[in-house]
Amino acid sequence: MKHYFSGFQLDTHSQELTFKGQRVELTKRTYDLLSFLVSNPQQLHSKDDLITHVWKNRVVSGNTIDQTVLTLKKKLAEYCQDDFIESVYGQGIKWIAEHRHKYAVKKRPWVLTATVIFIISLILYVYHFLQNTEHLQTTAPNVVMQLPESLDPDSMRSTGEYLQQILTFSNQAQVVNNIERPQFLSTVEFIQNQQKLNPQLTLIKISAIEDQPNNDKNMAWLIEVTQAQHVLVEQIIYADNQHALLLKSGQILAKALQFEQLSKRSLFPDDGTVVNLYVRGLHRLSSHQFSEAAELFKLAIQEQPYFNLARLKLAETYHAMGHNDEANNHIKVLLSVDSLASIKLSAHALKARILRINGQLQAAVDIYEGMFQQAYKVTPVLWHNTQYEYATLLRSMNKPQAALKVFDSIIDTTEKQEYSYSLGKIFAAKASLLQQQGDIKNAGLNAEQALRIFQLNKDTVGTARILTLLARIANHQANYHLAEERLHQALETLSDVDYALGEGAILNELIYTLMVQGKHESAWTYNNRLLKIAIQIKYKAMHLSALRAFFDMSRVQYRWQEAKQYLEKYQKLAIQTEDKRRQIKAHLMQIDLWLDQEITDDLLDKINVIQSHIDENNESRMQPALDIKKARYQWLTGSKELAFNTLKKAKQSAGKIQDNESIISANNLMADYYLQQDNYQMALNVLMESEPHKPFAVPYLRLKAEAYLALNQGLKAYETILQCQQLANDMWRTTEQDVFNRIQNRLK
Repeated sequence: MKHYFSGFQLDTHSQELTFKGQRVELTKRTYDLLSFLVSNPQQLHSKDDLITHVWKNRVVSGNTIDQTVLTLKKKLAEYCQDDFIESVYGQGIKWIAEHRHKYAVKKRPWVLTATVIFIISLILYVYHFLQNTEHLQTTAPNVVMQLPESLDPDSMRSTGEYLQQILTFSNQAQVVNNIERPQFLSTVEFIQNQQKLNPQLTLIKISAIEDQPNNDKNMAWLIEVTQAQHVLVEQIIYADNQHALLLKSGQILAKALQFEQLSKRSLFPDDGTVVNLYVRGLHRLSSHQFSEAAELFKLAIQEQPYFNLARLKLAETYHAMGHNDEANNHIKVLLSVDSLASIKLSAHALKARILRINGQLQAAVDIYEGMFQQAYKVTPVLWHNTQYEYATLLRSMNKPQAALKVFDSIIDTTEKQEYSYSLGKIFAAKASLLQQQGDIKNAGLNAEQALRIFQLNKDTVGTARILTLLARIANHQANYHLAEERLHQALETLSDVDYALGEGAILNELIYTLMVQGKHESAWTYNNRLLKIAIQIKYKAMHLSALRAFFDMSRVQYRWQEAKQYLEKYQKLAIQTEDKRRQIKAHLMQIDLWLDQEITDDLLDKINVIQSHIDENNESRMQPALDIKKARYQWLTGSKELAFNTLKKAKQSAGKIQDNESIISANNLMADYYLQQDNYQMALNVLMESEPHKPFAVPYLRLKAEAYLALNQGLKAYETILQCQQLANDMWRTTEQDVFNRIQNRLK
């Protein structure tokens, strides 16, 4: 049936929307939503209705529904400003546009003739286009392949891996095998979980046959195929060699799943010896025996030069060995010969990775953009992996908005696979980038989406990682109690697995969270645990983080010599690892230590070094912290008015990136300076500005108590300093005790 509204035509038969003859591109989910609304106009539909009719009773969050509705509204608004969808708060949405079915259109003979001619021409054009190009991604069924996990002498697992590659590169299926499952999840759990999340999933299970009957065949495996939990194939395949085994398996899969024959020349040579060489190469590669793998792939190519999959794998192996010149030679061959789009896409992506490693970032960007312009016809899994690499490259080039657009593109085209393990990774990467850019609200929303997907996939490591990210977001909002709760959840998530790296990442964030709450004794204990893990796994970045925490805690406790020793260790390790960013952080640490001791010699030079780094690398998130240090320097050197102006600038830049901690620090410092100038009301006013950001007790409450005391509001001062004492934990020091004593004396 066809529906017409405001120049649009929705054809439910062809599942196509057009506006005045121009095709309107919709995702699968937005089309389903539009079709449902148009078919049921002027009816109010709750979210439960939408889950039933649009999402087909799949588990979906309210945010996903809202985003889909918003996406549809934006898409229609690109062509027409009429109102189509009305949102009724707390109740749902309804379709309010006036529309008519095709039967209400008065037919004109000349229009019908022109339409027929146009359609015939379009069909001929599309047919010609498809015959001569391999453009646009294809859809392919989702397949989980269960391979034998043992590396037996006959390389049964590698033979199965080759079958997976044939399916993927021939665009027959989007394949994930059980070897690629989340860490610490058994094969049985992974398969059962994926079938639960996607009831239409196709499972190809390959099992080795240990007790074979007496026959002249020396290879055999059991191949089982289930689709939507219905058994399609359960058959033992016997063969003389791997070539015959794969050929027979391909024939069975083609028949059972209505695939094309899996014998494309670039992927599957007609020589059993060549197939054997390739499978042995995969076997060596899985054991990280790169040199032996490369020799086997080279022999396969010598025997069959058109075996482009082997040439691609050889190029990847050379790249893994660091022999990028040899890798590039084979990439050039792959890009110059006639081959499958999937092979060419993978060759381009490998070339871009090599350029990126060599520091030729813009050249790598040009490669990716060229690929996207050609829009190769490949399975979405290959396409999205390439887009993800491109987004991470843009992120490393400090182009966050461009990277976010790529992440959004991947999410938009994979929304029908809401439980996809890879989709969780995209949401996580996007959330992390948003958090770095200061978009805390959207960072939290995307992190929650990632958490949901990782939890549904029973991915303990992914779940712990997202809980840590959510804690980081809570810390950014000065919601330390929530952050601590999230981090203990993350540690509990990893408690049953042996994953030192993940445990260290959580501890690092937990130590920070405890420190800002003044819980230094607990933080010090956890930091010793972190340092032990860092040394055990030889992870320098983690080692540096532990040294930084020891430095910060020593400095806050006025243990200057101890802080200096930790700083020297930090600087030495940062130089050894050639970590430029942490070398800059060492300069920031040095500035803090000097300022605490009111040492100003050479301090301005270090400030200028860091400012140059910020300007050259667009490190805008470091600016508020540096400005606060500048203000402290200016105050110590007598430029008091300039110090206030610098603090105002710091607060402004911190506000743009929602850096609440810097806002609080700047306000505390301004209040301290106002108190020194006997401007007590201004001190109190600026402290009040911090309240929406939930400042920690010290020095906020202590400064507030001092301001009340100076304004002769003794009772308020006493209530405030008592609250400070209750919350300060290990941060209650002689400074706070002195204020407490003065207030008590005033009240006597």
